[in-house]
Amino acid sequence: MDHYCYVRCLDVGNLYEVVRVTHDKHGQQAEFVHQVIFMTEYSEPALAEILRGFGFEKLDAFVCEAKGAGTDPAGFTVRQDGSIDRAASPSWQIDYMLLASLMAKHFDGRIMTPQAADDLARAIVEGNPIAPSPFCIRRTFGGQLVTIPLTENEVDMVCTVKDKQAQMAYLKDEISDLDKDDPCFDGRGQATLLNDEGLLTDVQRRWHRYNGNGGDHVENLREAIKVTIHARFPQ
Repeated sequence: MDHYCYVRCLDVGNLYEVVRVTHDKHGQQAEFVHQVIFMTEYSEPALAEILRGFGFEKLDAFVCEAKGAGTDPAGFTVRQDGSIDRAASPSWQIDYMLLASLMAKHFDGRIMTPQAADDLARAIVEGNPIAPSPFCIRRTFGGQLVTIPLTENEVDMVCTVKDKQAQMAYLKDEISDLDKDDPCFDGRGQATLLNDEGLLTDVQRRWHRYNGNGGDHVENLREAIKVTIHARFPQ
């Protein structure tokens, strides 16, 4: 099969736009892929599953190959069990551009004529659309449906939303680490708070302000929870 792929980095280690065209050997049809990959949404097991389709047993094997060491961990700090100690191996870095190109091959695309696929790929890569593009990311960020290729403002918006999601996940983890009967919940229950997005947003805002004034971040969290609950449910 005739195959080619373009990769564009939109945000290092996070967002990568891929365009892939694969012509069948008879030249009758082609598969077209155009997608933005959100790397942070893929767990290591999920990436390993994709990489196994390209002959890599796990992510470490891919990193070794990308470094030109085959699958030999030479050049990295290795533990007694033979695994790579990533924290002690500064050169252990994922080649995200190469990874994105492999993921583009892994994804299923749209079947069309070779000419249509080549024209679409050229229009996207050269930034000269031949027609309003029917291809878009099938998801919404910040209440907006974003299109491919992303504009600079759309990239900024996506990154802002993803950062807020990460901060909220961190807040939930910290709340979950508190005792379920911690007095800061004022009898409302830990689960009640974790399932109330409005309360969580208020807690996050107060916790950020309290942390800005110093002090222990856990005690600041308890105070933010207590004040937020009292404000929402006055006695």
